[in-house]
Amino acid sequence: LAGTRPSLRVEDMQNQLSEVKNSGTSVLSDFGEISSYIKDQRELFRASPRGWPVAGRITSAFGHRRDPFEQADGEFHHGLDIANSLGTPIKATADGTVLLASWQGGYGRMIVIDHGRGFKTYYGHNSKLLVKPGQHVKRDDVISLMGTSGHSTGYHLHYEIWQNGRVVNP
Repeated sequence: LAGTRPSLRVEDMQNQLSEVKNSGTSVLSDFGEISSYIKDQRELFRASPRGWPVAGRITSAFGHRRDPFEQADGEFHHGLDIANSLGTPIKATADGTVLLASWQGGYGRMIVIDHGRGFKTYYGHNSKLLVKPGQHVKRDDVISLMGTSGHSTGYHLHYEIWQNGRVVNP
């Protein structure tokens, strides 16, 4: 019987069509999960502080140190002090929304950025603030200029990272 085609029963065709439909639904579901995961990871990357906010020399590290004014032991320093020249541009280290851009006592002219995902960054002792509360910034946007405002021993940026309400070593 050369040249004759095997006949397919209607039930067999319906079963095969159902299997193809189920397979397609599964692929779409997998694609949705993968797409959601990639979006989540992209948002986490953009919210995570990375790199240095300014080039310079670290003049005071994170952790316990001598108080630079009182020369007493036991002070905990919540950030890094990075020294450079007056007016050196300071950059945001992650995407976010400016929560605060004003004078804050010992921090002087200070900026606080909420990056989401539990991250906030603090930038203190600026000479000039270039952003306003509510403004959205991107990583590497210039947000201020280096200064020595507030309780400061010279031109530098005081930089802090907070994650989920706790200060972390930048």
